[in-house]
Amino acid sequence: MIRDGKDEGWLRLPIHALQPWAAFNDVTFNGIIIGPQEGREDRGSTIIAHHALQSKDSTPLLVVPKELILSLERVQGHAKYDRDFREVLDAPGDFGRVSHVLHQIP
Repeated sequence: MIRDGKDEGWLRLPIHALQPWAAFNDVTFNGIIIGPQEGREDRGSTIIAHHALQSKDSTPLLVVPKELILSLERVQGHAKYDRDFREVLDAPGDFGRVSHVLHQIP
């Protein structure tokens, strides 16, 4: 489906459509621009910082409202209110579940 969307053009929006979408959805950009990387224009757009990142206490570069993030927590929350969706999630049983183990690199 993703390949079809790219080939047919309905999955690709021009980069100038991002700013109105972001404003409408309360996404904020702090010291960054979104655009093509020089020499790699054929690969789409990227996030480019205007300044060097100083510390973990600096202002976030991008703030996205929780409602826009597709997470396991949100999927499970929606499944509590939508029986049909819950049945789809439960149908594959353990076969459809993947567990990830994250390792911290010392």
